[in-house]
Amino acid sequence: MNWTAPCARGTADLAAAECRGLGLRVTGERLDGVAFEGDLPDAARALVHLRVPSRLLLDLAWFDARDADALYEGVARVAWEQWLDPHATFAVFASGDLTDGLRTHVFVALRTKDAIADRLTRHYGRRPDVSREDPAVRIVLRGRQGRWHLGLDAAHPPLHERGFRAAQTEAPLKETLAASIAMAAGWRTSDGPLLDPMCGSGTLLIEAINLALGIAPGCTRRFSCERWPHHGARFRTLLDGERSRAVEHARRTVERPPALRVEASDLDPVAVAAARKNLAAAGLLRLVALSTADARTRPLPANSTLLSNPPYGERLGGEDVVALYRELGTAWPRGDRLHAWVLDGNELFAAAFGHEPASTRPLRNGRLAVNLREYRF
Repeated sequence: MNWTAPCARGTADLAAAECRGLGLRVTGERLDGVAFEGDLPDAARALVHLRVPSRLLLDLAWFDARDADALYEGVARVAWEQWLDPHATFAVFASGDLTDGLRTHVFVALRTKDAIADRLTRHYGRRPDVSREDPAVRIVLRGRQGRWHLGLDAAHPPLHERGFRAAQTEAPLKETLAASIAMAAGWRTSDGPLLDPMCGSGTLLIEAINLALGIAPGCTRRFSCERWPHHGARFRTLLDGERSRAVEHARRTVERPPALRVEASDLDPVAVAAARKNLAAAGLLRLVALSTADARTRPLPANSTLLSNPPYGERLGGEDVVALYRELGTAWPRGDRLHAWVLDGNELFAAAFGHEPASTRPLRNGRLAVNLREYRF
């Protein structure tokens, strides 16, 4: 079987590295995802343990189509009877590039749905039902310059929904992006203190701790492939085993954690309260010293790794956000051997912060172009 793990632009190398770390055979790396070969146990392991990808798709076909007839024929060639039966609901979700002959994603999804339903009707003698609200099988069609990738979505809800978000602040960081930042930073418990002085609801902190402790992001959640008509029971058995082992590892690790020092703070007490709830939901609250403090004046532990997602907006609490960047650029270099990783979502940040980054990684936070900047002081 061939699988695609879509991920945000700028993170494919990180996703490929973690796939290899799980023993998966990576066969390709693209701007928007990673391809690997594997059987159902490999896919179950990927679902429970992958941090950076947003989904996991079982590849069914790649074909060229620039008009409705070619699209129909490409979809109809797939042996849908191996994956669907007449009693299981399905839905089609289309995205990506369009062509002159395929001008809307709605039309692409409808034409794909017709091709699938017609083939299954010929095979089973009855037409299957469609349900966009709660389908048993989610079919994903992604286009790029007239070439289409057809797959089954094994991971709905998306993989960024870990299950620990008990509270959130305005514009929270998506968990998969937070995991990418943590993976790029590479902090380990033996590296000295970890600090997030603008922690918001705690997403970046949680992902960094879970990565360092080897706590699987999907250890307590369910996946859409468990409802697949022909393979759901097998997937469920495999996933139950993976989840059980991962939960036991997490329990032992949190009960007897390695020596680590993690500090987090935010100027906004509402954000600190949200972070406290989320850390508690993730089972990590006892590992973190959490406080309300100003990132410009709080003490910086010596030899620490700093992770931060400063605000991007024009104004923050009546203050010019550019002034905040300047003040952070004055305050943080005072730290003793500070290694800082900052997610910069404002084009004015770099100049206002005033220091040359050791490295810069272009990323995307939703539709917004951002940069992960590394600084050493």
